[in-house]
Amino acid sequence: MEIHSESERECIICLDTGGEWKTLGCRHDYHKKCIEDWMRVSERCPVCMRNIPDMEQEERHHTAIRQYLLFMCCAITAIIIMVICSS
Repeated sequence: MEIHSESERECIICLDTGGEWKTLGCRHDYHKKCIEDWMRVSERCPVCMRNIPDMEQEERHHTAIRQYLLFMCCAITAIIIMVICSS
């Protein structure tokens, strides 16, 4: 795996650097406009060919799970503090 600095990052679609970037769920980076234009033609990542809408749905699902787990941790912590303080 090659690691590039921010200034050396190159969009695989237009082969240019700089600009506003978008990272897909598969962790591939593209210029925001390039990948939006690409998605009018194909819904698959140009590099790994994973389905972009599926990746976005997976990311929303994972975000919801993380939010639920954070809520549960906060609720359990609050209950533990209430029990300790009432003792």
